[in-house]
Amino acid sequence: MQVIRQGPVGKDKPKQGGVDLINGNTRHDSYGTPLVSLVNGTIQYFDSGDKQNSYGFYAKIKFEKDGVAYEMIYAHMVRPSNSVELINQGIKQIKAGEVVGSMGNTGDCRSRVGGKYASSQFINEEERKDKWGTHLHWEIRKYNTDTKAYDQFDPMTFKF
Repeated sequence: MQVIRQGPVGKDKPKQGGVDLINGNTRHDSYGTPLVSLVNGTIQYFDSGDKQNSYGFYAKIKFEKDGVAYEMIYAHMVRPSNSVELINQGIKQIKAGEVVGSMGNTGDCRSRVGGKYASSQFINEEERKDKWGTHLHWEIRKYNTDTKAYDQFDPMTFKF
């Protein structure tokens, strides 16, 4: 996997944390790449649609390491034909190495590479056929016991 964008996290920085990853040299090469869980935990699927500022079809994997709770997000995955069934099944167990989904371009996938689409232009369903927006948006969040919420941090620094 290749990092194509790394979002800053922390005070007074944009809300989007995590990293955007592609497989190979282009986003086009990445479409459909199988994504596997890196941890043992529980998985739940969601779909926030294809509107602006959304993850599209995505999964959250919750896990613990050294007694601390984390959640890992795999966003912009291909929306499979059984997506409604996956969402309705709720929380289930997943093991490291099991397939989570496929790299896709659902949700708000903006072109950051120039070319046919401007960097701030939302890529709609018809334009997705060119797969300019294909990538995995990947986050790891750590549970904060004081705020009872998950805080973002740079997932590239996480020690598995």
